[in-house]
Amino acid sequence: MTKFSIIIPVYNVEKFLPECLDSVAYQSLSDIEIICIDDGSIDSSSKILEQYAKNDKRITILKQKNQGQGTARNNGLEIAKGDYVLFVDPDDWIEPDTLKILYKKFLETNAEVILFDYKKINDLSKSEKLYKFSKEVKKQKYKINLEKTPYFNWRSLKNHSLNSMRMMLWDKAYSLNFLRKNNIKCAPNKHSEDHIFSIKTLISAEKIYYLNIPLYNYRLREGSAVNIKTDENFCIFDNIQYIDDFLKSKNLKTELDKEFKSYKVNYLCWHFDRINDSSRTKYLEMCRNILSKEDYKRLIRKIKKGNKSFVENMFSIKNRIENARKYKIITFLGREIKYLPAKEKPEPPPASIKPLVSIILTAYNAERTIRQCLAALIAQTYSNIEIICVNDGSTDKTPDIINNFAQQDSRLKVFNNSNQGTAKSRYFALNQASGEFIMFCDADDRYEKDMVETMVSAVVENNVDIAMCDCNIIDLSNGKLQNRATNEYHHLQLKGYQKISPETINKINVVVWNKIFRKSLLKKYNIEYPEKYEHDDCIFVYKYLAFARTFFGINKKLYNYVVGNPDSMMGKLFTGKNRESKYDFILCRYNLYDFLETHETQLKGTLIEISRCQIRIFYAMLNKSDKQKAFLLIKEMIEKYPMLLENKEFQKIRKTVTPEEFEKIFFKQKVSPVEQIFSIKNNLYKTHKVLRILGIKINIKRKPEKTAVKSGENNG
Repeated sequence: MTKFSIIIPVYNVEKFLPECLDSVAYQSLSDIEIICIDDGSIDSSSKILEQYAKNDKRITILKQKNQGQGTARNNGLEIAKGDYVLFVDPDDWIEPDTLKILYKKFLETNAEVILFDYKKINDLSKSEKLYKFSKEVKKQKYKINLEKTPYFNWRSLKNHSLNSMRMMLWDKAYSLNFLRKNNIKCAPNKHSEDHIFSIKTLISAEKIYYLNIPLYNYRLREGSAVNIKTDENFCIFDNIQYIDDFLKSKNLKTELDKEFKSYKVNYLCWHFDRINDSSRTKYLEMCRNILSKEDYKRLIRKIKKGNKSFVENMFSIKNRIENARKYKIITFLGREIKYLPAKEKPEPPPASIKPLVSIILTAYNAERTIRQCLAALIAQTYSNIEIICVNDGSTDKTPDIINNFAQQDSRLKVFNNSNQGTAKSRYFALNQASGEFIMFCDADDRYEKDMVETMVSAVVENNVDIAMCDCNIIDLSNGKLQNRATNEYHHLQLKGYQKISPETINKINVVVWNKIFRKSLLKKYNIEYPEKYEHDDCIFVYKYLAFARTFFGINKKLYNYVVGNPDSMMGKLFTGKNRESKYDFILCRYNLYDFLETHETQLKGTLIEISRCQIRIFYAMLNKSDKQKAFLLIKEMIEKYPMLLENKEFQKIRKTVTPEEFEKIFFKQKVSPVEQIFSIKNNLYKTHKVLRILGIKINIKRKPEKTAVKSGENNG
């Protein structure tokens, strides 16, 4: 069963298309179809589509001569098979959990249309603005109260307004059955084709649900169709006729006569600036033909005034955006002066300038995700970075993708190694890093655009040794592999400024990708990334925390982390598909214990206890047949490092002879006499509840997390 149809019209967007396709193909809801309509592209967009379709059977490509987005979207709708439909423009992208969130809400609400919030990103200025429908409701004074109920329909709107309707397609998701039942399609034109679709949708829908979450990212860029002056915009006269015919078919022409007249004036005024100067006389003549004398005069006044009041015409300074460039209009006694600052192009810093932040990225066969990952790194609002990317012997198209990005941005430094694993790749990359600060990223994850800037600010402004952010968790397993405790572990527990102590260190998770480290501290204590074994994050973090004194927790979800990927190191462990490195979680501790033997730190005892707990967790994940060897390795480790005997648990384990004795000690949970009579407690790993009644123990399996954290929900 196909839950969602995503329709993407494509025309000459080679620069942005991979990021768009990655954002759709890499959704946490996988039961989807992706319909891409190639609208006669003459750049490499067609080849990009073919490459993606070859690797993803869910992608269908339709080809047509260049006829515009309206016809392209209609052709996509004709073959759509999903229960619901989402339109995505090829230069935009959606959040990782967008489809899962929308599908769940459709089932809960039985809505015909779901409207959601979005972010507008200006490519040139690198600015970002959140657009919330709830704010529009207050501003327009609609007769709806979204605080009481998120449901509404066209009749709820103030004066049944056409002028204040949201005319975009992509900020809404639709029931396909609803669209077909009401014969809702786009105008078959190249510009403003979404107006007739939006008006038909909003008037026909009985139940519209508002979702107060930004799920869509709208890119304002130079060269996009909405920013270009062209005579193709004459098609709007056909669009107006389509709307007129629709209102007549619904018997609304008389009721909405005043509204429709006002809509036409505003619509024609907006498009006047998008008609070639040489064609404006013809354009105004056509406007005169479809407007009354009174409305035509109003149109001319609006064009001359630029929608300014009397006071603003006397003197005002306003910002405007044209072709993604921001400029100012200074109005004095009715005359306008356009102030356009020099065109700004965000250039990477020269090679001679030392980068402040080194971001370490290792990749192995990550062709499906590496584009989105790299695009997010390159688009960071903080530009003084270097990206050290180690291709770990990939056999797919990962190296080609990385090299293409490197040709576009000199900050990306590429190294190619034979397949040696994440640990050796990170060890190598760390030795190449020249920044004052170190950050990490996994190839199947993604930074939010302000992650580096926010992390650097936290460390510098608070003068701390380490900072950590919160994350969005994207569960590819749909809850089958990841339990609630696993998800909770990755979220931020310490907020704001903290001193690192035995109490606080337990609340800092040991992954590297949500943290920023000082290079000076690494160098001072000779802290290197362990290169011999996998499951190495915790060793690096523990060694660093042994000498870090202060910490800052950033209460913002800046990192998008994928769990439940069966091809990842942790995915192989959870699914039992362990490689030869399945015992590395024990062996990599040798690196930590060697470090603790040669360095004096007050946290030695705490780190040994934490290490013991980590070993216990990983041991529990092993198959029964693998536990015998693990038991022997732990015993050997205790003999090798006498300092471990300072821990009472390790003392008891040393005396054990069989794995059965070992497990009784290792997994014993303290229970008081009162709790033996009656209690309900989580087990050690929070995977199930333990019910005790009069000394009898009953295990109650705990349901897994079925819904990943909503991406972007707390970032607005």
